[in-house]
Amino acid sequence: MAQWRRYLDDQESRFNNPEVHRSMCRLLSQDMLDERIISAAEKFELDELADAAYWHAVETLIDCEPDFMPSGFYDLIARDGGPSIGKLSGTLYYPADRNGYAAQVIGERGNRRLVFRMTRTAWKIDGMTITTPNGRIHDLVITGQRINGIEYTNIDAQGGMVDIHDRRPVVLAPDLAREWLDPATPKERAEQMALYQGEPSELFEWFRVSTAVGNVRNHGAELIEPMARPS
Repeated sequence: MAQWRRYLDDQESRFNNPEVHRSMCRLLSQDMLDERIISAAEKFELDELADAAYWHAVETLIDCEPDFMPSGFYDLIARDGGPSIGKLSGTLYYPADRNGYAAQVIGERGNRRLVFRMTRTAWKIDGMTITTPNGRIHDLVITGQRINGIEYTNIDAQGGMVDIHDRRPVVLAPDLAREWLDPATPKERAEQMALYQGEPSELFEWFRVSTAVGNVRNHGAELIEPMARPS
């Protein structure tokens, strides 16, 4: 129980990746249930607390500026044009012009730096940008993320979905969704479903809805009712 509580109270983990934080809390409570340390009712209460912590983090992050995630993969793209100067794999920086990592992200939110291991030169990180010593600003463009030890690469959207987002969302049929949510489903199987068994874009209809749908505090079927087209 103490281990579960320590993990629930790990604020850095919760805000860096709320989904992984909630999943780990649920795995720990499941382990305690399997070992008969807690009852099914107690596990339900622990999972409710993990859900509350998850939604608190999500709602807080919605109101925050985007920030670097240690679990993410990024390309460094100069704002004034030109090719990517390198990649970030988690906290490690790999320059485009050489092999091996050359620097590491050090520090917490608001005080992060990219520190080079040979020269100790530091590049400033501010949210989703890195500023090099010559003053050039580079955007951190996310290309993937590591979740529960599995690396997921962003996949380009297809068909009409491109008008909604440039990265492909995953929509599963009801039977696959139930399998996805089942804790007994192996990680490898879940990865295959996400990559290859999502519903195709041809099945979807596109229409304008209220901007209220973008706030997690709003609920109700009316959020997805079509809005009249402007005349």
